[in-house]
Amino acid sequence: MKAPFAVVSCAFAASLFAQPGRLVFHMDLKAGEMRRDEMSRLLRDVKGWGYTSVLWELEDMVRFDALGPAARATAFSKDEFRGLLREAEALGLEPIPLMQVFGHSEFLMRHPCFASLRERDDDPSCYCVSNPEAQRLLLALFDEYLDLFGPSVRTFHLAGDEAHSFGTCPACSKRPRGELYVEHLERFAAKLRARGIRPGIWSDMLLSELDDRAAALLGKDYLIWQWDYDFGTGRAKPWTAKLDRILGKGFDIVICGAAQCVGDDPFLVRYGYHRQNLAASAEFARGEGLAGFCVTSWSVRGAGKWTQLPLFEFAARRYLAPGART
Repeated sequence: MKAPFAVVSCAFAASLFAQPGRLVFHMDLKAGEMRRDEMSRLLRDVKGWGYTSVLWELEDMVRFDALGPAARATAFSKDEFRGLLREAEALGLEPIPLMQVFGHSEFLMRHPCFASLRERDDDPSCYCVSNPEAQRLLLALFDEYLDLFGPSVRTFHLAGDEAHSFGTCPACSKRPRGELYVEHLERFAAKLRARGIRPGIWSDMLLSELDDRAAALLGKDYLIWQWDYDFGTGRAKPWTAKLDRILGKGFDIVICGAAQCVGDDPFLVRYGYHRQNLAASAEFARGEGLAGFCVTSWSVRGAGKWTQLPLFEFAARRYLAPGART
């Protein structure tokens, strides 16, 4: 199979006849920018545009017991968040929890009481997975996620993107990185399978930083979330050219574009740039008959969700009705 960026036009032609997979909206709460009523309104809009699922990234915006002082002062209580989940499920939106089990955990490890869990002293983003205390904390937090989201969950995203310092401390570096990576994922995936829940991960570490053994060891039930927010703009990420490493190998793949990401102004997103990325991502996901298409929106970048509404609707239309004018 050719590299994805070389076949977008072919994918567009094929997408006119292919059936769409799940259409996922990424609800990133980490910056705490939205009030509860605003989130309810956005969920109704998302459903109206044709999205089928919501990828919930919570970080410190729910008061999990395991987080202790790392939870934000403005965080939802568990009961408050369950109310929001009930609203989404009443609309028919499938809930997909996302919990970081490797990196991007600065919100936690920047606090002195959790600093000992870091892979490196100078990097608060990545857990040392050889540290028994880190394992205990992550498993306790994971159990709280499972309890919070309840029995309706069928897919759980274990994240794991941009965990650049993973496997580099003196203890972890004694093991092949790929083996350590899969072994750590399996701590969570085994519990998910026991509940009939499918595990998922971001693609970039698998494609760019780990050896081929990681992909060979990874169970084919993992849903791979392939993200590249420059795809379709002529500046695709290097790992996208390596997507053949998992395409056709038995993995199901969700293609992810962005309505907001690194490079955006804090007050306004790059509409033209993101339109290119979302259109190419939607066309490739549908044209290749992949498992779905996800629209991400990273709140930490600053621009409010309301500035992105046209992009959310555009992406849904481009995926669900690729032949229509958008």
